[in-house]
Amino acid sequence: MASTEPVRVELWFDSDCPNAAIVRERLEECLPALRARWTLQEFRDAGRLSPTVLVDGVDVAQGASLSAVGCRVDLVTVEQIRQALHEAEERRRSND
Repeated sequence: MASTEPVRVELWFDSDCPNAAIVRERLEECLPALRARWTLQEFRDAGRLSPTVLVDGVDVAQGASLSAVGCRVDLVTVEQIRQALHEAEERRRSND
């Protein structure tokens, strides 16, 4: 039986960030393939690098939680998102 706790996906961005739409499209491409339940929350002007994707609280691009503020130049890739989602799914399977 799979874990009932959903994979938490968060998109953090500044409202004037030109790259937020690109990263949102990448998330929309990856999320439907996730077999585990998931939630997506968006946070605007929340004081993080913009845009940032967190999966279960971990920054997909850096592999750790960050509190820096500013424009992100290392945009998360589709492959990084897929890998992070896969790892979150595997953690839930191994916890069952």
